[in-house]
Amino acid sequence: MKMFFLCFYLFWAQSFNVNAIEQNSHAKVSLQSFVSAGRTYLAAIYKNDEHWHTYWKNPGDAGTPLEITLSLNGKPFTPTPLEWPIPQVFLEPGDMQAFGYEGQYALFFELSNDDLLKLNNKTLEFNTKWLI
Repeated sequence: MKMFFLCFYLFWAQSFNVNAIEQNSHAKVSLQSFVSAGRTYLAAIYKNDEHWHTYWKNPGDAGTPLEITLSLNGKPFTPTPLEWPIPQVFLEPGDMQAFGYEGQYALFFELSNDDLLKLNNKTLEFNTKWLI
């Protein structure tokens, strides 16, 4: 198992278009923004290599929960997180039960109008930590 910490610095312009990708040993992470039905969302998209998994917010008997923190000008930025996808159950050595994800999955945040005003022409820092 390996633990990773990844940090993106993103400049947020009025277009609300974010696209950053980073790969770090058996997992890729991208951050994207999009608009749907008049609402703006931020998506952290993870893609694990085949036969590798990352952990859910409650990892179970083993593992470390996946974490995401966002900051704006060095201060915490907390858009509204949406529900996480339903995790898979993994049986790990020692008969430990773990919860997590294989393949590709995404975690979403809804950006309010106030959030969008705060982000206008600012740098958004995206930090994520996971165990794979």
